[in-house]
Amino acid sequence: TNLSGVAMAALVADCLPIAVAGGGAAAMVHAGWRGLEGGVIAAGVNAVRELATEGDEPKLAGAIGPGAGPCCYEVGDEVHAAFAEYSGVRRGDNLDLKEIARRQLLAAGVSDVYDITLCTLCAPPGLLYSHRRDGGVTGRQAGVVWLT
Repeated sequence: TNLSGVAMAALVADCLPIAVAGGGAAAMVHAGWRGLEGGVIAAGVNAVRELATEGDEPKLAGAIGPGAGPCCYEVGDEVHAAFAEYSGVRRGDNLDLKEIARRQLLAAGVSDVYDITLCTLCAPPGLLYSHRRDGGVTGRQAGVVWLT
């Protein structure tokens, strides 16, 4: 959106909530492995650029909220194969979704990328929800972004 005071949210419990903003526009992206593979970050960044009201090439910032971290996000061969072109993101059976998201944000032209670095899987159960940790019976936290 490029409307002031309109909040956008992504509900997550292990996937990554990613905010992108700049040039008078903002977007909220829900990014699990399928979304990362499918280009959801580039689509979100492009939407912000299209809606930007300030400058031809606005400086964009991105923020990666809590999600499954490389310490705990164990995946199978299919998921590892989907990200084979990303060196250094496989850690044994685990995958670093946050690093993949960071690289995709930078590749899409986001100049400043921030990561809260919290893992939903190993965070204390009362702090964050985790679909995997809690066996699918859990709530969701919201990533929220808005323009003031």
